Amino acid sequence: MGKAFGSNAEMRIGFPPSYGAIMATCRKIPFVSTSLGASQGLDENPEIGNGREPAPTTDGAIDGQNRNIATTVDLNNIYYFLRLLCGDPVVTNNVDDYTYTFISGKALVDGYIETGFPLMPEYVGHLGIKMESMSFPFQREGTPQINMVVHQQGEDSNAASQVTATLPDLARLLVSSFQGAIKMDGTQVASVQSGELTIANGLDPDLTIRSDGKVDGYDDGVQSAKGRFQVRYQTGAVKTAVDARTAVELEFSYQINATQSLIITVHEVKLPKPITEVSGPGGINVTYDFSGEKDSGLGKSFTIELKNQIADYTV
Repeated sequence: MGKAFGSNAEMRIGFPPSYGAIMATCRKIPFVSTSLGASQGLDENPEIGNGREPAPTTDGAIDGQNRNIATTVDLNNIYYFLRLLCGDPVVTNNVDDYTYTFISGKALVDGYIETGFPLMPEYVGHLGIKMESMSFPFQREGTPQINMVVHQQGEDSNAASQVTATLPDLARLLVSSFQGAIKMDGTQVASVQSGELTIANGLDPDLTIRSDGKVDGYDDGVQSAKGRFQVRYQTGAVKTAVDARTAVELEFSYQINATQSLIITVHEVKLPKPITEVSGPGGINVTYDFSGEKDSGLGKSFTIELKNQIADYTV
């Protein structure tokens, strides 16, 4: 009897030509954890007349909402998740240094993800994947881990993989926590202790009645770029912007060098006045929660730039 172990688990991703389809050509990608799966519960039967015995149950609708995927900040492999988050990017080639630019407001794409347990064996194809949100952490130490929430239409489980062509693995290009940074209007924010940025798509499930019990899809909703960062309370640019109630531009980045980085710019942000809590003799930290808005001049609320040396992400 074969057993499943996380140490042997596999994940492959592809982008099918139509929603909810299986993709035969995929690429294996690294991940930390996942709760992908389409569950189907049981509906209670309201019939009476059976004495104290319960009536037979019926099958419920298939549920694939709010599934989680976590991965590290890998500047080569993160492209696939960014494409799910924002849609297709604009690609710029600067003599074998590539920039993939994703912007807010574009039409989203759906994906196909297969998770495999080769020792059983079992391979589960997760159909109709749409990205609800992606959260980026900023901290001083530890391996940074990106957390995502996705919705799926259904799943298909088989003893053999339905991926007939697996493209070669991409080289890993990991960043460390200390390579993260938060800037305001182009200048490093002073004394940042931690931060988080979450980009969400506000997906709207289409709950059309279907004989197979699946959701009909997930329509694109209103995007948002929200988060928070904690700093030592002091005079400076952040406090000045808060006191003046002026809009600023925030930049969140992981950068190895000039040609290997992930830079997320939220173009127009207003910072609310925080609570200043004193709990002891040490330095006082304050947390600024923020929400991005559309920059009327740029016509967008955020831009994501991924820089690396990968020439082709075709799957």
